[in-house]
Amino acid sequence: MPSVSESAQSQENMSKVPTVSQPTQPLEKSSKVHICQSLAQLAVYTRSEHFESLETPQAKRPTHIFSISEDRILDLVTKQQHQLLAHNKNYFMRAFPAVRRIGSSNPDPSVFWRNGVQMVALNWQHLDEAMMLNHAMFADQKGWVLKPHGYQSADKTPNEPSELVAQGLTLDLIMTIFAGHNLLSSDSHDASEHSRSTRSIRPVVKVQLHVGGGSDKETGASESEYKRRTDARKTNHPNFGHCGDKMTFLNIPNVVPQFSFVRVKIEDEQRNGLGSQHLLSWACIRLDRLRQGYRFIHLMDCQGKVQGGKLLVKISKKLY
Repeated sequence: MPSVSESAQSQENMSKVPTVSQPTQPLEKSSKVHICQSLAQLAVYTRSEHFESLETPQAKRPTHIFSISEDRILDLVTKQQHQLLAHNKNYFMRAFPAVRRIGSSNPDPSVFWRNGVQMVALNWQHLDEAMMLNHAMFADQKGWVLKPHGYQSADKTPNEPSELVAQGLTLDLIMTIFAGHNLLSSDSHDASEHSRSTRSIRPVVKVQLHVGGGSDKETGASESEYKRRTDARKTNHPNFGHCGDKMTFLNIPNVVPQFSFVRVKIEDEQRNGLGSQHLLSWACIRLDRLRQGYRFIHLMDCQGKVQGGKLLVKISKKLY
């Protein structure tokens, strides 16, 4: 039969051609989309409610979820932390970056996790501190982790704020760095640039402890108390001697291991500009997953991919 685009004359001739009725084809049934039953049962708990305060009737509905900006939640941490923690034991809450973050930066997600917030939305445009912490929190966990005891709905909520969540421990941590291998990132360099950079690289290993708010307002500790670094070396396969270079953190209070992290960055001192840092490689490990003894720490590149680099370290960890 003629196509729709043919002339009117052809369409006129169509009336002279007897038509043959075509058998009607049964409509194909749309295939069912399978969904995990346990996940489907949770959908009822994701009804978004406008947040006004923690005292409204909406805050007691079993099926609600509050989606609140980081600044509003931090204000609640300051003024109503007890009520915030009690709410988040039984109901969902989501934090999202403030609108002032026009450069797609991110807040520290661990601050919200420590206050019971289940979901922290992040800008994924750039690899930053928050993205590293997020990677460490959910590494090998298929996208979710169980809250520690003291943060779960099954835990009885006491009247005293100091008893609301699991009490933090005191931490002594010593990370001795012995050597590195292939510390140079292969992100955007061509072969000649990679070779030139390898000859001129001056890597510095920086270790930062993120615990109880880290650098920080929660503990009142100065930022320097949670940061250590090695001296610069002149190769991307540095050797720190048979005694190694010790990164020591002693008597760190109020540590909840499931919400605490050790972050390692390898930066090129020679290529740092004014106020800028050239990141070569990095790793971030949740404290409760950091095993003791001699270990290789596998490094990732600036795209968050394992790039073959590693550090040989010795870990000594004591929680009491």
